[in-house]
Amino acid sequence: MALLADPANRDQNGGVSLHPTVVTLLLKLMESEDEQKRQLQLIVEELRDLRARITHIEADQLSHT
Repeated sequence: MALLADPANRDQNGGVSLHPTVVTLLLKLMESEDEQKRQLQLIVEELRDLRARITHIEADQLSHT
């Protein structure tokens, strides 16, 4: 990450020093990525449920033919 590689962002002890705006933006980005992950997990769960329902319907149709 360029922020970590840039010596201008390092303090005397080698720690990283970032502008508060950068920290705020990074935190917002992390929150956004977490929300996207949660949404994708919900979509995966819904698709699994849909697949199970379709399988059940197909099995029911086969048993009635």
